[in-house]
Amino acid sequence: MHKMMGRVAALVFAGSLALAGCAGSNGDVGTPGQPGNDGNDGFPGFSTASGLHIELTSVTINPDNTVSVRFKMKDDRGYPVDRNGVYSINDPTKPIAPRFGIAYIT
Repeated sequence: MHKMMGRVAALVFAGSLALAGCAGSNGDVGTPGQPGNDGNDGFPGFSTASGLHIELTSVTINPDNTVSVRFKMKDDRGYPVDRNGVYSINDPTKPIAPRFGIAYIT
């Protein structure tokens, strides 16, 4: 027990010594580097679209008889639409809430 307390005290002392040794003033600012290459064009921001296209990619009936639907949403210009409105023009305070109906006909 006494040995362990000595080790803990040594670790605390070493840690405080290391932290004190890290303090110092900032050095001089270095020379600026070369400019980088131009990036790729992104999607047009806040474009107006008049339609929403939904593509069903899979429909699965799960073992508990619930149904899972995977889909993609795009505007009429072919740009992706995200449900929460982070990357697309829909209002982020009113996320898109898709709902699907399914029927079993005999």
